[in-house]
Amino acid sequence: MKNEKKSYKPFFPKTKAGAVIICLLLVIPIVFFCAFSFADKDKDVSQDERRALKQKPKFSVSELFGGKLTEEFNGYYSDQFPFRDFFVAANLKTKKLLSQYGGKDGIVIVDGAGKDDFGGEAADNG
Repeated sequence: MKNEKKSYKPFFPKTKAGAVIICLLLVIPIVFFCAFSFADKDKDVSQDERRALKQKPKFSVSELFGGKLTEEFNGYYSDQFPFRDFFVAANLKTKKLLSQYGGKDGIVIVDGAGKDDFGGEAADNG
């Protein structure tokens, strides 16, 4: 008997076809979201959040090198992400399920035994 150690490699494909399938499972959603992002029209207002969404920032070289353009584009893409309404609703439902988060429709009661958020003094529960 030989003392052979088997190396443990989780999710390591045993064939070339398995490697291709794993790569496609990663690449296809990225390409889909990228293509959909370019084809989709920007929304002006979010009805669920009751606020105006950020619009595409104007390009200028000074803002690009100053870092402001990337900051504004990050905020823009966060507001205009494909299927954003679906993901926001799914996140809210998950929070309600897992943490008893009430959201805009419910009330969350928090025990006030320690310091409060406003003055830093002990809360009076009596």
